[in-house]
Amino acid sequence: MPLNLLRKRLTCAYQHKLILKLVLLSFLVVTAGCDSKLDSLIHPIAKVTKTLTPEENFLDKLKLAETGDAKAQTEVGVAYLDGKGVPRDLSKALSWLEKSAQQNNDDAQLTLGLYYLGVYNNKDEFYDAGIDEKKGLALLLKAAEQGNKVAQYKMGDMYRYRIKFTKSGNISKNREQAIEWYQKSADQGYADAQASLGTLYLGYTPGFKKDYAKGAGYLQKAALQGHIEAQNDLAFAYRSGQGVPIDDVKAADLFLKSAISDNVEGQEESAHNYLRGEGVTQDYVLAYAWANIASAKDEAWSHIAIKERDWASQQLSPQGIAEAQRISSKWRKGEPLVREKGQSNKAEIATNNLGDLKKVSTGTIFVINKNGEAITNHHVIQGCAEVRIAGREGEAKVVTSDSSNDLALVHIPGVIDAVATINSEPTKLRQGDDVFVFGYPLSSALSSGGNITPGVVSAITGLGNNTNHIQITAPIQPGSSGSPVLNKKGSVVGVVASKLSEIKVAKAIGEISQTVNFAVNGQTLISFLEAHQVKYSTEGFTLFSKSTADLADDARKWTMLAECWK
Repeated sequence: MPLNLLRKRLTCAYQHKLILKLVLLSFLVVTAGCDSKLDSLIHPIAKVTKTLTPEENFLDKLKLAETGDAKAQTEVGVAYLDGKGVPRDLSKALSWLEKSAQQNNDDAQLTLGLYYLGVYNNKDEFYDAGIDEKKGLALLLKAAEQGNKVAQYKMGDMYRYRIKFTKSGNISKNREQAIEWYQKSADQGYADAQASLGTLYLGYTPGFKKDYAKGAGYLQKAALQGHIEAQNDLAFAYRSGQGVPIDDVKAADLFLKSAISDNVEGQEESAHNYLRGEGVTQDYVLAYAWANIASAKDEAWSHIAIKERDWASQQLSPQGIAEAQRISSKWRKGEPLVREKGQSNKAEIATNNLGDLKKVSTGTIFVINKNGEAITNHHVIQGCAEVRIAGREGEAKVVTSDSSNDLALVHIPGVIDAVATINSEPTKLRQGDDVFVFGYPLSSALSSGGNITPGVVSAITGLGNNTNHIQITAPIQPGSSGSPVLNKKGSVVGVVASKLSEIKVAKAIGEISQTVNFAVNGQTLISFLEAHQVKYSTEGFTLFSKSTADLADDARKWTMLAECWK
């Protein structure tokens, strides 16, 4: 029972009897109220706990070690090795560790093994001449065979990197055994082993059989445990589509986690992402700030960061550079970088003062929910100081974008009357299916009410067999970017992305290409929306197709002209 509750239940008379029984305190006379005296006796005893100094902790462990306790012997040996609570003494360190190892303590075997191999303190360096390679390997193997996950991981490293020991010749490079030991360690949840398996299967070490799906899976496990290198490697996998779908948003998020942990690679890549708007909203101030932090380190990535910082500075006003320098100088490990209150990227772009913005390009955008969230292409909004919607007051806000898949999520101003429906079975789209594109191409010359053009799905993959795209014959023009591709029921099955350059093709093969256009497919669109937890509607069950006129009438209600202002 807690002491404070005990005190409340004791009567004053009972407290007096209790105090009289405390022989050592019998000289105290209880004359005041029954609360203060007992409190003064019990409270300090109940609350005070002493924190041991490293020296006191070492002495306690030493006493226990002298009784033969193997764990304490290991801790004493490590203390002598590291000089914690006691002066460093290699002879005593080895003596205590040997005693523990003889009792089959796997931690002692691991520590001694790494010491004799010349890689103690997790340096992960492999020398041809260790102190006693044969003994070190034997000890490491004993610890690994007992199930020590760190020892198992280190055994994997031995087989992965070492050709053979110069003196003993006890081990040679063996891919299968490297994977076997890593696997045992990874199965116990050891993040270093999971990360190593990930890079092996992704082909980072020549000679190992690639398996991108396995590699990405192991990297995800390690990244979830906060393994910084795994976060970076997984981010690159998302950026390139190795074992996972291409997803710039997830890649940017992983790089930011790494950057916040003070990893220079993550910081440089975060600067890169903010510079180009890849997976994040383009922001030159944050790009400069992350590059500035990374450039202060003496590493290879720092030299790249310096170039990123210089490029960002060319896009910023003096006020923007000053803000970036302030937030980077105040940054501390474990904290995100945050723009100063009231500041936005738009206000700090050097060439874009609010008074001299000009419309430089247009595209098409379509609304997907009553919250005003809409879809267009990344290249439609990239680099814009403002995104405006024709016929609507206020500025549209870019929520997020994905440069690899050329998609952007934008929040548009004003009341929403109608929204698009997304085809719920995108994989059922077939080559030869009829499709329709509704958009606002050549807005200065063509109809302000939008244009609808029919076509067919000519291929279910895009250029170079890109599985995120479909090829369509519906004609598109400048301004069609971001247009919805509709099926005969009026549901969105794709987003117009690009057209094959007729001039470039003619120069390359001597022929004029016609109606070779590409769209982001429905599956990629749905994956983008669900990755960002965006609500969207799907079509209801119907057997009937709509006329082209009805398709246009419906699409006109939720499709708009987007303007890029710089």
